[in-house]
Amino acid sequence: MSAELRTLPLVRGTTVLVVSNRGRALARNVRVQFAPELPPAERSEAAGNVLLAFLSRRFARAYPTIAPGAELRNLYAQVVGNGNREDAPNDLTVHISYEGRSRRWGGPRVYDDRYDLTLDLFRDSTSTNRNVQSTEDAAKLTAQAVETLAHRWG
Repeated sequence: MSAELRTLPLVRGTTVLVVSNRGRALARNVRVQFAPELPPAERSEAAGNVLLAFLSRRFARAYPTIAPGAELRNLYAQVVGNGNREDAPNDLTVHISYEGRSRRWGGPRVYDDRYDLTLDLFRDSTSTNRNVQSTEDAAKLTAQAVETLAHRWG
């Protein structure tokens, strides 16, 4: 299992938190926790931080299994200047605990992984993407690309 922040293509400054199973076996009883702890979903929603509310809800419980190659993606924040629009923590530790099979010993094993993430990774970055400022602009651009591909491969 791993956790990372990625940029969202075509939407400037938007980051996605990706929790994924990069192993070759099922991860069982997967629990994801955050430090600093995210506020409860209800409090985030009341404060207008919808993305954090979704994140809190999604990882409030353990998942029985996550298949190899599976990715759990959530929008995390939109980096603007020195802050972000969602009041998401700039620095975040993602703690993932899960059960898996040990290739070396053959039996079950409990894994406990920590990933220190930071939005600073995306500050002052440059790109050659079109000037897309919103998810609506990105959706329009994506629709145009799909129409072009459909027309060419018709």
